[in-house]
Amino acid sequence: MRSLLVEAEAGADRHLVLAGKHARHRLVVTPPAARNGYIVPPDHLMSVRLAALSAFHEHPRSRQAIAARAALTPSPYLRHRLVLLLAILDRLDPASGEPATVRQIARDLTFPGQDYDRAIEWKSSSNRRQTQRLVAEARRMTTTGYRDLLSGSTRLSSPTERCDGSDEGRD
Repeated sequence: MRSLLVEAEAGADRHLVLAGKHARHRLVVTPPAARNGYIVPPDHLMSVRLAALSAFHEHPRSRQAIAARAALTPSPYLRHRLVLLLAILDRLDPASGEPATVRQIARDLTFPGQDYDRAIEWKSSSNRRQTQRLVAEARRMTTTGYRDLLSGSTRLSSPTERCDGSDEGRD
């Protein structure tokens, strides 16, 4: 059973948001003169859109609907990584007090339990560079990464992206 959450008019089109037990669906109802059907652009997200369409039409407990929902859900690894990136952004937010240094983020979030007493240990640590990459990736997510999430892309970052150096001297 689906219930109507939102209904809005935009020109001649009606926009509906329907809530089911396992998913929400956004529909655009066009005037009767238009042909019935779905428009699915043939781009890199076509498989995700087709999975969403399949999930809309199938019974919520059918094998096809379960497979379609699985295609629309991030993997456990991706979910963990996104939670880590959000935690890093929270620590970097000046509104929550003094922004954390890369070293504090490494100690508290990315490598808990590791403590570098001497500066030379930290400067030469591979954990430092890994944390810098995560900080750069988290910052990239605030500028463009949210678009990847909204579009259904599971891309997190390019392997060639580098830290912009903005944290140099703060660790």
